[in-house]
Amino acid sequence: MKKKWMIYGMLFIATATWGSAFIAGEIAVQSFEPATVAFLRFLGAAALLFPLCGL
Repeated sequence: MKKKWMIYGMLFIATATWGSAFIAGEIAVQSFEPATVAFLRFLGAAALLFPLCGL
């Protein structure tokens, strides 16, 4: 039963993160150029994914 709540919690966090990305994107584009926002987005993703890849 405890594992089931953990799964639902993780699904909620993933959905909330995905949904808030659209709002954060609109706010970021108002402050920065779209190319800068895209670069920072990919830089952040690379910083999170490279350790998982073992590079």
